[in-house]
Amino acid sequence: MQNSLTLQKAFPIFFLKIVFFFVIFGMVFYLFSKFYASENPLKEVINDEKVWEEVKNLEIPAQNLEKLIQEIKGIKDKTRNGNPCDQYVLRASFSGWYICYKCPSQKVYLEAGEIWKIGKTCEPNSRYPQGVLDERLEYLREFSGTAEQCLIVEKVKLYAYFFYPENQKRTIPLILPAGNKIFR
Repeated sequence: MQNSLTLQKAFPIFFLKIVFFFVIFGMVFYLFSKFYASENPLKEVINDEKVWEEVKNLEIPAQNLEKLIQEIKGIKDKTRNGNPCDQYVLRASFSGWYICYKCPSQKVYLEAGEIWKIGKTCEPNSRYPQGVLDERLEYLREFSGTAEQCLIVEKVKLYAYFFYPENQKRTIPLILPAGNKIFR
């Protein structure tokens, strides 16, 4: 009689241990799959091999990754056309002082070839028609694709700009290229 009573008391404890084990195992599995299943969450949200090839080697600060991912999702929600567009940079043609929209002094010294602006346009001829573009800036197409693809490439490059070698050599690196006013 006493053995069956002890067994009756032990069974609920044993059962609770098994339930507890499976709950903990499930939580660990969920967290692992959520954070480590995707090799790169940015690649997953971009979901476009052409775009990924263009941006895969750019360094994005970990604290900005989630914001960038949310902005890319917003771009994908807004752009559903296939119009041909360019992601471009405007580079300094000559070394000298240039307007800087985010600098306290409103100017920055750029070496020839350094980026002044990272942008996207679907109409490059009307965006920067002959004679309107500052002669000290050179328009260079870096990527061609749909509006969605170009916006994503532009966004990733803007987030990565802080880590570009030309920017890191400055005493105080710029957050954005001198000609960009916002992360757009």
